[in-house]
Amino acid sequence: MAIMSQNQWKDPVGTLIKLQTCVRHLMDHQDTPRSRWTKATDPLVGLEPGDFPERLRSRATRVLTARGSVAHEYLSSPLYHFERLNPGQRAELKTDILALYTACLIDIGKLGEYDDMIYPEDH
Repeated sequence: MAIMSQNQWKDPVGTLIKLQTCVRHLMDHQDTPRSRWTKATDPLVGLEPGDFPERLRSRATRVLTARGSVAHEYLSSPLYHFERLNPGQRAELKTDILALYTACLIDIGKLGEYDDMIYPEDH
């Protein structure tokens, strides 16, 4: 996909797949909260606010910086202590991730060229 203008995604399909993975992990309540949040934010590593449309960049920045704010280095490996976020902060983070996912899905739907991805066949 071409580099984005101010109102487009840099890589809409790649970002959608990453956000889809985030949402899947957020909904998995069989994992511990720390593990669930770590797995849910793993796919976002490497994304930057500039990869998102301008209208979503403040929300994207909050999501992309949340992981770093709870990181703790332990034996050369980072651990992410999402329990340090209060319930309201975790709820806001979840809302932001879901909003980014929804916006990406809607914007891809507007393109029309990804209909088979958005509307999969029933089997």
